[in-house]
Amino acid sequence: MATSASALFVAWQAGETRRSTNISQNALKSSQAVALDAARGRLDDQAPQVEVHLDEPAWPPLGPSSGWPQPWPAVQEWHFPRDEDVLLALRVTLHVTNHSNRQVHVTFQGDLHRPFVEGADKPTKMDHRMLLAPDQSVSADLRKHFQLRDWAQNHKVYTEGTGERPAQALGLVRVHDDRDNGVIDSWELKLSGFPIQPDSDRDGVWHLTYPTLDEPAARCVDYALQPPRIRTYWLSRSKEIPLPDPAYPTGE
Repeated sequence: MATSASALFVAWQAGETRRSTNISQNALKSSQAVALDAARGRLDDQAPQVEVHLDEPAWPPLGPSSGWPQPWPAVQEWHFPRDEDVLLALRVTLHVTNHSNRQVHVTFQGDLHRPFVEGADKPTKMDHRMLLAPDQSVSADLRKHFQLRDWAQNHKVYTEGTGERPAQALGLVRVHDDRDNGVIDSWELKLSGFPIQPDSDRDGVWHLTYPTLDEPAARCVDYALQPPRIRTYWLSRSKEIPLPDPAYPTGE
């Protein structure tokens, strides 16, 4: 009887020790999570205020060119398979504006090009990195030429509702200031859609997706006027040490 009571006491004592240890560990985790949340809030308050937005898509889409791409005629038709290799590009103009009281570093990646400039011979890619002064804005065109067969596949994906669209222009904008312990804001850009469609009366004939009251041109273009911001927090950007995400106890 005494042996059973002793075993029960030892088991109870072990359970209390575990419970006390769990309470201490959860208290430590909560304290660390609160500190990390406070650090993130401080970095949010100090982060540069930058706006990224896109214009409505240009219409009609652009044709191939050795210089600046020009819009296809609105009545343009293509005959498949003869014209499947012909190139076509959608285009939207992106604007990055620095509303901060200090300069910021802006990095461009992907299918981002300088917009039309009078006197320029041909379009060029955006500079990989640039400085943006307070209240300064910079623009870029998001575009990429694809063969008509890829745009036709985009239309098939749209009508069937399944599959991956092969024709997509992708871009990435990153912004940060000079603070080593700070944030990096990113905007992931995507431009796709189905700018061409098959003629309903003639097999093998494709034309531009004509705007109508029920099907405006913008509806056949997939993009975000105000792409979402993705923010990452850093203990040290130069040493590539991120600020950990706060992890509160689950209560288990």
